[in-house]
Amino acid sequence: MTTLYIDDREITVPAGTTILEACRMHGIKVPYFCYHPELSVAANCRMCLVEVEGWNKPAASCCTPVQEGMRVRTNSPSIVEDRKMVMEYLLLHHPLDCPVCDQGGHCKLQDYAVEYGPDRGRYREPKRAVVDVDLGPFVATCMTRCIHCTRCVRFAEEIAGTHDMGVLYRGDRMQITGIVEKALESELSGNLPDICPVGALLDKPSLDVARPWELDRHKSTCTQCPQGCDIEILARGDEVVRIVPAEGGVEPWICDRGRYVFDAFRSPERILAPRVRNDAGELEETTWDEAFAR
Repeated sequence: MTTLYIDDREITVPAGTTILEACRMHGIKVPYFCYHPELSVAANCRMCLVEVEGWNKPAASCCTPVQEGMRVRTNSPSIVEDRKMVMEYLLLHHPLDCPVCDQGGHCKLQDYAVEYGPDRGRYREPKRAVVDVDLGPFVATCMTRCIHCTRCVRFAEEIAGTHDMGVLYRGDRMQITGIVEKALESELSGNLPDICPVGALLDKPSLDVARPWELDRHKSTCTQCPQGCDIEILARGDEVVRIVPAEGGVEPWICDRGRYVFDAFRSPERILAPRVRNDAGELEETTWDEAFAR
């Protein structure tokens, strides 16, 4: 075990834990985009910078292991200024379309822009626009919103075991894209909108159906296989809009079969009441009591 001090608070964590993980374990808020607990560390967004006593530059907390006696500050004036610079850079080309973005109201970029973002931009050149790609029936794209956190690329390679997503070019020409003229082949592709922090990848079947604050969340269990994944059903009234993995569930991901099975709920052929066969040999609706009695 390793003991360190974060914002003058003594904490003890297992050796090898990163500063960001230590903060998450103890409820200390540090912003981040590219980090995900189930994926490898990329350390490319630089939003999680912290100040370490005795170091001559900020440290990316997602990839910096804790050390015995280390003293860390997560919200010093210099770190706040660093995060403001990172946010200004991330917002250079990001479109101001929060009112029409499905991620609006449930968006890390939106939240951090309020906390660290500038109230006006200094960039006078035209914003860069990126051509969208067709990723198939489940994932819609608005790649101009992409901040290149590479979560989707790492998920495809490390979890789904495919190369459906990749990085093209470098610098200000960098793009995240799928295989040209080819839909996503993974049965886990529906997880991509869940892990995208900015609304560049969106759930196509529920696109423009409802805003996040209009949805009620109901915990349930997926019935499509013996795994029994914990899920949350997102509904507006009595209409199911989306199914997503439940936080803290057995699995952090769910397959596309379990995610989109609710289409059957809307089928006009769905049986909504018990049926029994009458004397003419035809099925007709009846009550549960009569059905059990037979």
